[in-house]
Amino acid sequence: MMVLCKDRQYRNYLDAEFEFWHSHIEALHLEEGRDVLIFGCGMWGKALVKELNKHKNVSIKGFCDNNLELQGQCLENYPIYSAEESVDKYPNAFYIVAIDKYADIIEKQLIGLSVNEERVRIFETYNSGKSIRKYFEERLNDN
Repeated sequence: MMVLCKDRQYRNYLDAEFEFWHSHIEALHLEEGRDVLIFGCGMWGKALVKELNKHKNVSIKGFCDNNLELQGQCLENYPIYSAEESVDKYPNAFYIVAIDKYADIIEKQLIGLSVNEERVRIFETYNSGKSIRKYFEERLNDN
């Protein structure tokens, strides 16, 4: 009986994970086939690139980051650019900001580099004001 319970918990977790990523990626309103750069090489940026590859037909061109030590490196087999370099190289790309703490500052930075604000998306890691951890805890405790 314990194995059955753990199997159900795992299945519930997988369902919750899929639901979370699907809803959050859909909320970005990305057009199919568009060039996309992810701003932020942290946990959310890495997770987002993997999930975008599963859920959306977009052309991921790489990452952007303000950390000079990361620029010129690769992450998840994608190049890491400075914001300036990415805008020069991909002037019509969509940018997904995957950094909670500085999202508004980065959005202004990109707009200041002549990226149309319609092409800047903020990846919200909160679901209706709930942290993701709380979201998963509630979803898993429902059953």
